[in-house]
Amino acid sequence: MINLAIRLAKMPSDQKRATLINLPSHLARAARAEQLQYLLANFDFVNTKISELEPQLLIEDYELVKNKNIKINTAHKDSLRLIQNAIQLSTHVLKKDKTQLTEQLLGRLSSQKLPLIQELLHQARQSKVTPWLRPLKRSLSSVEGALLRTLEGHTDGVTAVAIAPDGKYVVSGCEDGNIKLWHLVTGVEEVTLWDNDASIRAVAVTFDGKQIVSGAQDGTLKIWDIQSKTIIHIIKAHIEAITAIAVIKNTNQAISASNDNDGYMKIWDLETGQELAILKGHTSYVNSIALIQNGQKAVSGSADTTLKIWDLSTGEELRTLRSHEEEVKGVAVTPDGQKVVSASRDRTLKVWDLHTGQEQMTLKGHTSLVYAVAVTPDGQKAVSASRDGTLKVWDLYTGRELATLVDHSTDVCTVAVTSAGDSIISGSWDNTIKIWDLAKIKEYEPWEHHAGAVNKIAITSDEQKAISISDDTTIKVWDLKTYKELCTLKGHTDKVSAIVVHPNGKHVISAAHDGELKVWDLTTNHEQKTLNISPSRVKLSMKAGYQLVGYYPCTDADETVKVFSVEIGQEGILEIVQEILEFKGHSGWVNALAITVDGEKLISGSNDQTIKIWNLKTYEIIAALRGHEAEVLNVTITPDQQYILSSSEDNTIKIWNFKTGEKLLTLKDHTDWVNQVAVTSNGRWVVSASEDKTLKIWDLETGYELANLVGHTAGVNEVALISDRKARQLAISASDDCTLKVWDLQNRQMIASFVAESQLTCCAIAPNGMKVLAGELSGRIHFLCLEGVRDE
Repeated sequence: MINLAIRLAKMPSDQKRATLINLPSHLARAARAEQLQYLLANFDFVNTKISELEPQLLIEDYELVKNKNIKINTAHKDSLRLIQNAIQLSTHVLKKDKTQLTEQLLGRLSSQKLPLIQELLHQARQSKVTPWLRPLKRSLSSVEGALLRTLEGHTDGVTAVAIAPDGKYVVSGCEDGNIKLWHLVTGVEEVTLWDNDASIRAVAVTFDGKQIVSGAQDGTLKIWDIQSKTIIHIIKAHIEAITAIAVIKNTNQAISASNDNDGYMKIWDLETGQELAILKGHTSYVNSIALIQNGQKAVSGSADTTLKIWDLSTGEELRTLRSHEEEVKGVAVTPDGQKVVSASRDRTLKVWDLHTGQEQMTLKGHTSLVYAVAVTPDGQKAVSASRDGTLKVWDLYTGRELATLVDHSTDVCTVAVTSAGDSIISGSWDNTIKIWDLAKIKEYEPWEHHAGAVNKIAITSDEQKAISISDDTTIKVWDLKTYKELCTLKGHTDKVSAIVVHPNGKHVISAAHDGELKVWDLTTNHEQKTLNISPSRVKLSMKAGYQLVGYYPCTDADETVKVFSVEIGQEGILEIVQEILEFKGHSGWVNALAITVDGEKLISGSNDQTIKIWNLKTYEIIAALRGHEAEVLNVTITPDQQYILSSSEDNTIKIWNFKTGEKLLTLKDHTDWVNQVAVTSNGRWVVSASEDKTLKIWDLETGYELANLVGHTAGVNEVALISDRKARQLAISASDDCTLKVWDLQNRQMIASFVAESQLTCCAIAPNGMKVLAGELSGRIHFLCLEGVRDE
C-alpha cells in the first residue's frame, strides 16, 4: 500500500469507490491490524475517500479499530480516535468544501504530539500544491473536548429542538420556517418540512415517533406526518407566536403556550385538531411548559415571573412558585417528579421542590438571560442555554457549575438531553445545531481566545506582536513567533471598539463603550493612562505627528469630532499634549474617519449622508461633500492623497477630488451596502467588500468595474490588501459565511480559503504578507500562513 494514491488514481471510478468502501472492513475481518492502522492514518486514503464519498463513511471506518480482534497498541488507538474526532468535527465543513481537509486537520490536531498524528499532518502539508492558508496553531474546536458534531442546514437561527422517543433522531425548528429531522449518530439530515407561512418557535415529537407538532410565529400549530412529509392538521391555536408545546404521554393530546398576553395555555386533541381545555392563571404570556412524570400534571413558566403547577385532568392550578425577578423563560422537571428547574431573564436558574413549592437553590453563572433548561434522565444534572452564547452544566444536588460549553458563536436558544443521558443537543442563533458528549464535559476546558466577538486585530510594525480587542472588554497581546497569548489587558468595563498601535510598537491606545480611552505600555503590559471621554461611540486613527483622533456623538442634536495629540514623554510614558478640540458640523453620528499623511486634514463620514474635510490647524470645515443618499459608512484617502473614497448604505462608492471636493465618479453595481473600501498599493484599483456577498475591483481613474469576485455566501465584513514578492496584488476577505478567502486581483480569482468555526468579523495581514490573522464572532483568533505564493 506504499503507492496507495497512485494505485487509487489508476483505478476505474467504480473500482475506486468499491475499494474505498470495502478495503477497511476487509482488513478488519482478516484481523490485519497493521495494515488497517496504516490505512486510517494515511492521508492519501483519507483524502481520497472524503473526496469520492461522504465523510460519514470514513468516520465509520475508525469504529473497526474497536474490534477486539484488532491488536493495535494504545498510543496508536488513541491517535486513530483523535483523527476520527477531527474528521467528525469537520464534517459540516467538508460537506461544503472537500478541499479543506488539510486545513481542518491542522486546525484541530496540530497540538497533538503523537507520532502517527504528526506523520498524517506532514503528509497533509506535503499534499498542497497550490496556495493555501496553513494554520500555525490549533485554533478550531478541540478533538478532546465535549463537542462531537455540528449540524448545518438551517439558514437562520435555530429556535427549537426536540429528541424523538427512540433517541435516534432530533427535530429542529428554525426562524427560516423549516423543520428538519436529523440522525443523531451520523448527523445526516433525513427529512425537511417546509412551513412557508411563518418562523418556527416550538417543536415536539409524538410518543409513537410518527408525528411532529410545530408551533409558529403566526400562532398556528401544525401536525406533520414524518413518513409522508405532509400536514395532517393546521390549528389556529393562538393570536401571537407559539412559545412552547408539550405532548402528553399515553394520550393523543398536546399543550400549547404562546405570546398572548392573556397567559392562556390550551390542550388539543392531535387526532381531530379540537381544543379540549384552557388553562388560565398566568397574568402574562407563557414561555415554557414541562410535564411531570406520567403527564397528569404540568409546570409552566411565564413572563409574569412565576411558575405554576397544573392538574391536567381538571385544569386546576395547584401551586404558584415565586422568586424570580424577571420573566421565566424555561422549565424542566426531573424524571422522578421531585424537582423543577427554571431558567429566567434575570440570568439565574432556580431549583424548586415540587411537593412543597420551596426554592432549594439558585444557580448563578450566566452573564445574560437564560433561554432554556433541560434535565438529564438520572435527575442529577441540568443543562442551561443562554443569550451569552454558552451552555452550562450544573449539579442539581450541590448547585455547582460542572462545565461551560462555548463553541456556539451567539445566543443558544434551545437545549435537550437524549433519553440515554449521553448527549446534549443545542440550537443557536448562529444557525447551527451542536451535539455534545455529556461524558466528556470538563469543569475547566482550556480556552485561549476571547470570550466575546473579536472586533479588531492590529499587528505591530516589527511583526513581533498582534493585539486583538473584543466584546468581552479585554485586549489580548499575542506573540507572533510562538502564537501564544502574552497577556490579557484588563481595565475596560464594556466592549472594546477601537485600537491603534503607536508607531514605536511599544504603546497601544484603546477605546471602549465604557467611555474610556486607555494607553497601554506593551513592554510592561500595564495601563499608563486613562482619559474619560464619556460617550460610548468611539473610533480612533493615528497618523503623522502621532496625532490621535477619537470621534463620537455627544447628543443626537450635537454631533462632534474631537481631536487631541499625543507624544512620548518622560520615562517613555505616552502623554496627551494638546487639549481636546471639538469639530462641530455634522448633524448625525460620525461613522468613519481618515487623516492625511501630513496630519493636517481630517475627513469624516456621517449618518447625515455627508463627508466633511476639516483643517486640523484652524479647526474649520474646508468642504462638505454631498451626494450619498444614505449614511456614510467608510472614508478612505488614496496613497497619493489625490482622492477621497466613500462607501454608504445607499450601496454605492463615490470618488471625490480631494483638492476641489468635486464628486468625480459613483460606483453603483453593489446590491447591498458596502462595508469597506481599500486602495491597492499601486494606486490603480479600488477593492470594495459588501453585504451583498461579493468583492469588486474597480479602476480608480475610470470607475469601471474590472471584476466581481464571487465566492462568499454571506456578507463580507473586512478586506485587507497586500502585495506578494512578485508584486501581485492580493486581497484577503473575512465574511459572515465563516470563511477567509485570498484573492489574486490580477487574475481576478480566489486562490486560497480557510473555514473557521463561526462568522469572521475581522482580519489583518503582517507587513511581509505571509502571516494572516482572523477574528471570529465566537472570540477565536486564527493564526495562518499564506503558503505557495513566495518566489521560487
